[in-house]
Amino acid sequence: MDSTTMRPAVGTMATDGLRALGEDDIAAGVLPRLAHVVSARPDHVAVDDGESCVSFRELASRAAQVRLDVEARLGAATAPVGRPGPTTATTTARGTNGAGATNGAAVTDSPAPVAVLGAHDAASVIAIVGVLATGRPVVALDDRTPVPWQKRLLAQIGAQLVVTSAARDGAVETATTIVGRDRVVATDPPGSATPAGLAAPAAPATAGAGDIVGAVGPETLWRDPPPAETPAVIAFTSGTTGASKPVVGSHRLLVRDAWNSAVATCCYDDRDVVLHTLPLPFHAGLTTAIHTLLIGCGMRLVDVRALGVAPLPGIVADSGATLLVTSPAILRGLAASDPDRDLLAGLTGLTVAGEAVYGRDIEAARSIVGPHCVVRNRYGASEVGLIAEHVVVDVPTGRLPVGRGVGWSRVDVVREDGRSADVGERGTITVTAPDIALGYLGRPGDPSFADNGDGTRTFITSDLGRRLPDGTIDLTGRSDDTLSVRGYLVDPGEVEAVVLTLPGVRECVVSGHESGSGTRLLAYVVGEAASDPAAVRARLRERLPGYMVPAEVVALSALPRTDRGKIDRRSLPLPASGDRGHEPLSHWEQLVADAWTTVLDAVDLRPDADFFALGGDSLAAEELMTRLRDDLGVAGERATSRTLAETPTLREFAAAVEPRAQRGGAGRVPLHAAGTRPPLFVVAGAGGLGRTLGSLARRLGADQPVHALQSPSLEGRALPEVSIAASARRHLEAARQVTDGPLFLAGHGFGGLVALEMARLAEESGQPVPFLALLDTTPPAQMRPDSRSRWRRAKADLGLIAASLRDTTGGAEAWRWQLKADAMAAEYVPTVRTGRTLVLTASDGPAPAGQEAWSQYLTHMIHRHVPGGPLTMLRPPHVDAVASHLRTCLDDALAADTGVRAGGSAVHA
Repeated sequence: MDSTTMRPAVGTMATDGLRALGEDDIAAGVLPRLAHVVSARPDHVAVDDGESCVSFRELASRAAQVRLDVEARLGAATAPVGRPGPTTATTTARGTNGAGATNGAAVTDSPAPVAVLGAHDAASVIAIVGVLATGRPVVALDDRTPVPWQKRLLAQIGAQLVVTSAARDGAVETATTIVGRDRVVATDPPGSATPAGLAAPAAPATAGAGDIVGAVGPETLWRDPPPAETPAVIAFTSGTTGASKPVVGSHRLLVRDAWNSAVATCCYDDRDVVLHTLPLPFHAGLTTAIHTLLIGCGMRLVDVRALGVAPLPGIVADSGATLLVTSPAILRGLAASDPDRDLLAGLTGLTVAGEAVYGRDIEAARSIVGPHCVVRNRYGASEVGLIAEHVVVDVPTGRLPVGRGVGWSRVDVVREDGRSADVGERGTITVTAPDIALGYLGRPGDPSFADNGDGTRTFITSDLGRRLPDGTIDLTGRSDDTLSVRGYLVDPGEVEAVVLTLPGVRECVVSGHESGSGTRLLAYVVGEAASDPAAVRARLRERLPGYMVPAEVVALSALPRTDRGKIDRRSLPLPASGDRGHEPLSHWEQLVADAWTTVLDAVDLRPDADFFALGGDSLAAEELMTRLRDDLGVAGERATSRTLAETPTLREFAAAVEPRAQRGGAGRVPLHAAGTRPPLFVVAGAGGLGRTLGSLARRLGADQPVHALQSPSLEGRALPEVSIAASARRHLEAARQVTDGPLFLAGHGFGGLVALEMARLAEESGQPVPFLALLDTTPPAQMRPDSRSRWRRAKADLGLIAASLRDTTGGAEAWRWQLKADAMAAEYVPTVRTGRTLVLTASDGPAPAGQEAWSQYLTHMIHRHVPGGPLTMLRPPHVDAVASHLRTCLDDALAADTGVRAGGSAVHA
């Protein structure tokens, strides 16, 4: 279905003399378009934040006052700043379509930017508009970011003035700490007093008829507007040289982006009310606010980080909101809160952007909004604005594509030689459009940008993707060194640069490591500071956003280097684990801690860590409960905010939500006993708890029984296995207590080796195994031999036996089972299997290409790659793809085995 058929063309019912946004407005820039909107509908609500409701006329008047205050502080009375002249070299080329393109000189010589330190409120929107009118580019700062980091950003771009609201607690003090008191402009609603020590507002211009009493006339705002091609905003994106890259966007790009977002996509127009939840300090939040002003519609701001998601349905109903602009994380939290559907009935549009969106997210969204609500997945970049959009019609099981280019934008997937890739072939995403960012501040001629002869520009992204058969684009990863940490792009070099400023640090390398909760940052530190990792992290939390603070600091006497003297990143050790003698958290507690780490900006969690003391709020609590239910199989009646309030520390909470043992004996954990199909038995990984596979079991369908198999000596008193064959015999006996018919087997990691041996033993005894799946199981050719001394191995075996005879509920001391599994795997030599075998490889695993080596042991191998890492592949959202492949191959195996299809499998109750 084409998106243009979903609602009338934008602009066909322009009201109050307001004309639809068009190419003439793009050529003129932000201020002339805003002047038209204010003139056409001065009393229409422009922005409402729940406390302040501001009309377009009031917004223009207050923004005009901000402009005068900023220019007065900068000494701009004698000459307007930011206009074309000796200090702003701008070269413009025009194509036949009238589009503007620049060679990037403006990004080098543009006037000093002005920062706005604000919140998600009307005052911040007003301040941003006022700064735009001065002709100086605006950069939005987040008051939740540490002051040292803000100082660094402003020093990088040469900004020396900060605009903030005197009415916001602590805002003036924070701004003063950043730039000094004489460089702060404090804004206030009309009639309020100026804080002591700050400059008084500039004298107001003569008010026009109908203006707010005591306010500056709106016409002051757009007097002498900045040319459309000059810099308007600066946004920071991850760099690869230890410093963030400041992206400079023009006034023209802001208007073009508004046209793309609303008009070209038929998403919204002046009749709509936009519920805006993306924080203004985020670039996408800033541009969304500007877009709504230029379209002329109403905007309701909701600070979800402060309020949580619970109030959203009521705000939708009270404000008459028709379009919700949000992120996948907020959408998941809203769906998990079980909102009143009637309060959301007024939504006709839902746009999601900021990170990958999955089929389950859309299914959850459709369960709370009506069928008339059009859902859009959007993809953009600070360098371009909105790039592509996918209007959701059919919901896939895995990740959603990002769609097709919007407006006049052409999106392509190119090979290394610059030619377009074939359908399904992976390549680099490029965007060609009439308006793209001017470039990176201070970096003219950056190869990421290219001018074209027809007046367009091309931006070469760092994203990798592929074109699907239907023409849409699917993102598959990144080509640079950036890492995705909790939904944020992080440049390790940027973190290293800050770590190296700490006293006592001589050398440092930061890298990413896949864990159960996603990518974790590890800092390898040489120097005296490394002796106190907690102190290092504490200092970094004062200087970096939480998602950039390394999860662990590893002390080294020297960094490993190659024979050429370069740092050998492949030789960096993983943090110490098993041989430490004990773990402070049980396996179950660690799984819960991983969930906490995902939803909180906190690392290195201890048993007595308090959720709320770590900054947890209602939104984080709701996201946590969703993850516990989906990832770990915690019952809904226990995964509640009330449980968290009553047991706020990690150890207490983990004990309160731990699922009751459902083991049927001999290490078997029934995950889903109902269903008419033959049961599937899944062997957990080394030291893994069977119940953590519940997320996978629930996605295989209500008719598919699933049983997990874990070591019977883990969580139970029994002697541990001494070989893979012994483990396979135990699990085979447990499986035969359920069925004596054909066996359907799967194994995760080390469990795959056990499942493979189970298949051999079963078939030798005459019991067929029509299907076997290995879930990121390392082939024998890739295994490392056990290099421990005989004494250390004996000591570890004695420790495992002792642990097997005491209480290990929750997987306490699971690392002992993992050590033993590594030793058993190193000694295992599989036999060739001729039966059907599915091999799923985690794309982000340590050596995904190495799993091709299974072909020498598996003559009927079906090999597929799935998103995620060795652990996260079984966690939402990646588990959807794993379940889809398993279900498809199970269906094929059932169809091929007529005996099974005819009901030849005897299943015991």
